[in-house]
Amino acid sequence: MLFSSIAFIFLFLPVFLGVSLLSGMRTAALLTGSVAFYTWGEGQYVLLLGALIALNYAVACWLDRREGRVRVLALVAALAIDLGVLLLFKYADFVVTNLQLLVPALELKPLGLKLPLGISFFTFQLLSYLVDVYRREVKPESSVMRFATYILMFPHLIAGPIVRMRRDSRRAGSPSSVPRSLRPRRSIFHRRSLPESARCKHTWTGG
Repeated sequence: MLFSSIAFIFLFLPVFLGVSLLSGMRTAALLTGSVAFYTWGEGQYVLLLGALIALNYAVACWLDRREGRVRVLALVAALAIDLGVLLLFKYADFVVTNLQLLVPALELKPLGLKLPLGISFFTFQLLSYLVDVYRREVKPESSVMRFATYILMFPHLIAGPIVRMRRDSRRAGSPSSVPRSLRPRRSIFHRRSLPESARCKHTWTGG
């Protein structure tokens, strides 16, 4: 589904905005809309993407609790899986075709894999997140819902840019990668004391 398509402008977008504004559950609405958007365009690969999200979420949480060389091994294994999936879809047919030309006796046939929507974008998004967690430059996201939203957010799923978790963390003041404007409003008041709110107001107004 293209952002300029009639289906997106007159069907998907109005429904998404209506649900998001009326429900008050912005993160849940954004995740649901992003899954629907991806399923609409590449439904056959939604389970693959879900598996990669689950794997990287689990590995990031595990890395945060461990020390020593085993962290390196876990990081390399996770990165190898992420890159392996990307290389499989992007270059498998290229390699098979050229091997067949070089060695006709192999009788190899192209796999005919269709490139999943946004696979390069979400793969490098996952890679950058794992590396930042490994370097302890950002804490792993505790909510799998917010992490999935960070990866699947449909406004930048197709063309990016790749948003690094630590940049959003600095802006929001928490490990969550979901932009503050997209979070439920109650969290702003429940997680911040009155003095902290006053300090923020003082900073923004320059008073």
